[in-house]
Amino acid sequence: MTAQFGDKVNVKWAAPLEDYLIFTEEEALMKNILGNFVDGSTLANNLAFKELQDQLASNNSFLWIANTEKLFDLWKKKGLKNKALDNISSSDYPLISFQGVGEKNFTHLHLRAQKNLPKNIGKGVKTEFNINLDKSAATNPQWLKNHRSKGMDLAIQDESNVLYLFSNNGSLYWKKQLPGKIIGPIQQVDLYKNKRLQMAFRTTDRFMVLDRNGNIVKPFDIKLPKNQNPKPLAVFDYDLNRNYRFLLGQDNFLAMYDNKGKKLSGFKLNKLSSNLLAAPKHIRIKSKDYLLLPLEDNTLKIVSRTGKNRVKVKEKIAFSGNQIYSYLNTFSTTDQAGNLIQVDTKGNVVKTPLSLAQGHKIDATSKSMASISDNILTIKGIPVTLPFGAYTQPKIFYINNILYITTTDQEAQKVYVYYSNGTAVEGFPVYGSSAADLSNIDKDTAVELSVRSENKEVLIYEFN
Repeated sequence: MTAQFGDKVNVKWAAPLEDYLIFTEEEALMKNILGNFVDGSTLANNLAFKELQDQLASNNSFLWIANTEKLFDLWKKKGLKNKALDNISSSDYPLISFQGVGEKNFTHLHLRAQKNLPKNIGKGVKTEFNINLDKSAATNPQWLKNHRSKGMDLAIQDESNVLYLFSNNGSLYWKKQLPGKIIGPIQQVDLYKNKRLQMAFRTTDRFMVLDRNGNIVKPFDIKLPKNQNPKPLAVFDYDLNRNYRFLLGQDNFLAMYDNKGKKLSGFKLNKLSSNLLAAPKHIRIKSKDYLLLPLEDNTLKIVSRTGKNRVKVKEKIAFSGNQIYSYLNTFSTTDQAGNLIQVDTKGNVVKTPLSLAQGHKIDATSKSMASISDNILTIKGIPVTLPFGAYTQPKIFYINNILYITTTDQEAQKVYVYYSNGTAVEGFPVYGSSAADLSNIDKDTAVELSVRSENKEVLIYEFN
């Protein structure tokens, strides 16, 4: 809500905040205010405001501060013009103040536009907007490419299995009732090879593909056999030509479909000797394809595109529950003893002690690895000590040629973001209760972070 002097305010929400009582018309605005206060994203910590404050009278009858960009937008919507401010750039002058100082029978009025400071440009983090769901969230928010706008949209599912798709400014495109909870992340595919993206995912008993408008792409509403151990959908595009292969794993059963929804008879591996521990993974090393299947009997099964054995791993692996990654040209994961396990293309196993605690979590790219063990976040071998807590899996993001690593303390509800050298991104940690997803969602250079807040709410932060 944006208000001007004299606007009528229909107060519906109130909350005490230190020595103040906050009133708002909307619940979302109240949550935004309290969230910004918890994060420290307030005027008191704004460098431009601190500079402006030195020019204001210490005692006043009233003080009104406006975000110049939002104020100009409001005036445009109302058809108002102010010639005195026509030459003011909202980026050069981010704040405008209007102060009244009463003295006997008259009042001094001061209007000031605060110039931005070079040291304030591109630093810190702010709450961009928040999104409210009808019911509590069941999945974490996920950024998805929008082939129309070239930006990103946000998908999330609630506990009633309703899937929502929001724009990058928080507007709801649609919501769709699904037959069950989505297992694992949504995968984006281009089935028709026309640069229009669809959403592929699975529930316990369905394999589904939805188009941009939330409609089912026929025939991709495929009923799956009953199972006790469903794994996330694995999508393979071996030659990057959009001839997709969809591999579904559950219990000790595998089924592969092509991009027309037909089951592939050429994939010969339908049953495994033991139940799957994780979704099948495709890794290419030196132009060869490998499908990796970690099993409950501590076997790492490595097969070809057709399901034939390609590599015989020479040792059993006491899997820690972490995924298998392509790291330094090896198939890499960790074991329950906290060792880094690397398997080469001949099946040799190399163990490197990392002294990781039980319950540790990792993420890796081809050249970088991050782990969280107790309260120690390690990024490319650099340890960072965090407060003790219950941390989500560290996630590595590569955006605008910069490597970011995130993790969330779900006990303290704090989201941390670090650079690859172990330095914290300025403005973090911020408030959040789930694993975060990072992306550059629009045409500017800022990075946006989405995270669950309260059960029915998603927060979007922005930082440079």
